[in-house]
Amino acid sequence: MSGSSWRLHIPLIELKPYYSRKKRQMVKPSPWLTLNDRDSWHRRKKLTEYYRQAAINAAVEVDLPALQKAHIFAWVSYGNNRRLDPHNYMLTAKAVIDGLVEYGVLPDDNSRYLIGPDMRRDETLPVGLTVDIIDIWEE
Repeated sequence: MSGSSWRLHIPLIELKPYYSRKKRQMVKPSPWLTLNDRDSWHRRKKLTEYYRQAAINAAVEVDLPALQKAHIFAWVSYGNNRRLDPHNYMLTAKAVIDGLVEYGVLPDDNSRYLIGPDMRRDETLPVGLTVDIIDIWEE
């Protein structure tokens, strides 16, 4: 059985370009945590903390209640029509879900309480990660 649903939008972090000595040019870092990156732990930690806190802020904004079980869809919007794989952005979705668990939406993010996240792409949504949370209550 399904109950209520909520939609949260998580905007991308804004990162400043930096000069790469190796490439000898300015580099614009990606604001996403992706499965393809081989970033330093420091950069990943900074992005993870941002997305966790952004999820908490979004949950506070919509007054998201505590749920016993939920199905989560994560809609990725890149702002372009390039060929990209939504499932590669699972690390960004994981950081957001960890923030929701920290806020108290779910007791844990294991399969007992959470179905998903189902990664999808929709360029009609604002750039970033849009999360649909569907309450699943069982009789």
